[in-house]
Amino acid sequence: MQLEIVSVYDVKADVYATPVFVQSQLVAQRSFSDIANVKDSPINKHPEDYRLFMLGFFDDETGYVEAYTKPVLICTATEVVKMTPEVSEIFENISKKEE
Repeated sequence: MQLEIVSVYDVKADVYATPVFVQSQLVAQRSFSDIANVKDSPINKHPEDYRLFMLGFFDDETGYVEAYTKPVLICTATEVVKMTPEVSEIFENISKKEE
């Protein structure tokens, strides 16, 4: 089976986390979203600092690894962090004032 190699990049630390192997980009994005939405986690506290990248592929039958020459952005933590009802209300009030 061909697995995708993904890693979370920390903008402030300027480092990639240890890569993980997943079945698809959607599975990676779901896991990243789950972690990003854990209250008080570093990613939840500072979503603007974290991005999920695909680094390449791994074939678990042959052991072959194909790395991209440049990481490919899957999503940012800002895109997947769910707003709390309080934050949603603030944005709604701002939108209403602008109208």
